[in-house]
Amino acid sequence: DRKAPVVRFADQISGAFIGVVLVLAAVTFGLWTWLNPKVALDNAVALLIVSCPCALGLATPLSIAIGLGRAASLGIMIKGGDVLESLAGKGKIWLDKTGTLTKGELSLVEWEGDKDIQPLVQVLEAQSSPPIAKALHKALPAPKSPISIKAQQILGGGILARVDGEWLRVGSPAFISSHIGPIPEWMEETIERWSQRALSPVAIALGDEWKAIAGLGDPIREDAMETLNFLQKVGWEIGILSGDHPRVVEAVGRQLGLPSEQCFGGMSPEQKLSKIQESSQSACTVMVGDGVNDAAALAAANVGIGVHGGAEA
Repeated sequence: DRKAPVVRFADQISGAFIGVVLVLAAVTFGLWTWLNPKVALDNAVALLIVSCPCALGLATPLSIAIGLGRAASLGIMIKGGDVLESLAGKGKIWLDKTGTLTKGELSLVEWEGDKDIQPLVQVLEAQSSPPIAKALHKALPAPKSPISIKAQQILGGGILARVDGEWLRVGSPAFISSHIGPIPEWMEETIERWSQRALSPVAIALGDEWKAIAGLGDPIREDAMETLNFLQKVGWEIGILSGDHPRVVEAVGRQLGLPSEQCFGGMSPEQKLSKIQESSQSACTVMVGDGVNDAAALAAANVGIGVHGGAEA
């Protein structure tokens, strides 16, 4: 049942309201019959018209329907009227970073490490659909001869495949570190340097060896700052939940004027879900995201807003 609470309330009281109006109309007719019989019927009918009992049951859902229709004309598809009432108040809004606060137009900006592995990465990323995969596939050179590898996508982590008996892994440094051990010092230094430029690091490992790291840039949307300032002005608290590297997320939050303690990076889909559930216990919580990594959090929020590919999720 996706009726707005105000519509359900109107449905509940409409029966009693109609009864009260009919009683008042009868009393009005009786009093005016005694005072002035010529206007008794007119006054009773006027009371019925002014109070219009049916309006209580029609006007409220009609106004909700008009709101949904206007949103649809702007390209905003709303599943139920309860969403409008939830968004009319105040609470907490959590936003994904890539494709939501940023344009989602990732491009390869930096590469450090073994360049000979680039064709393998290009073939591997061709089998994945996230913006990071598309950016790497587009930017890296294709192999000189066809290569056949079967990729496995790890939600919120990266992608991997067997190559000549060894695992080729491409994904977040934390994801790869969980499989082959600590991140090497040279890569840590690179990640720290790139984080100041809000570049997202993507690590590449073959077997147990860290091979390279790619730095991808994604410009912030032109209207992001204005939108966040408006939402904060009307009473909403804003935070970021992203799977990108924490220092990159913090850098983006800093550019948008958000406090670092409200900018969470390196979040798995399960961690996003947990944060949304925790936040929902104390306030109306809205999650805005664009990918399958956000699907569980979108579903758990009081209001889930899917932009771009997130609508299908």
